[in-house]
Order: sequence, then C-alpha cells, then structure tokens
Amino acid sequence: MDLIVIFKQRRERYPEEYAPEVVAACTEYEMDDGAGKWMDEQEAEAKADSDTVAVRRFRLKFDDKFRVEVRKFLVEDPVIETPCDGVEQA
Repeated sequence: MDLIVIFKQRRERYPEEYAPEVVAACTEYEMDDGAGKWMDEQEAEAKADSDTVAVRRFRLKFDDKFRVEVRKFLVEDPVIETPCDGVEQA
C-alpha cells in the first residue's frame, strides 16, 4: 500500500526551526477513487501561503504487510512494525 503525502516547509529564521508539516495524505486506493483533485487543491493552498517556502508530494511505498497491519491495528493495539520500503517524489 502506498501513501501519497504532501509536505510543506515553513520559512525559518534559523536552520531546522520547523520540521516538515503534512498538508494532506491519502492512500493509492483513494487516489484511484478520485482523491487527486482534493490533493491538488490542498497542494495549491499550501503553495499560496506566504509563510511556506516549499511544498512537495511524496509517495511512501510500503510492503502489503503494512496495509494488513494497519487494518488489524485499527481494531486492536496500534503498533506498526513493518518498515517503509522507500520514498519517492510523487
């Protein structure tokens, strides 16, 4: 299961003042169901903020075990142990 995440970086007064912030996120399945327009709107809104210096969309790739664990732990104990398989710019 891939997660598509839009991050933004605020303007800083000194290096590493702010961590990257999540603007919006969805799964690859939600993107297939039409979430792309919503993600585009969220990305445009973040870029329009004068306090924002960078906005970028990333695709976080997870093994299918991750989807199974998330589904399981939504009902049970919320500890995910499957590592992310990689990150690529979406």
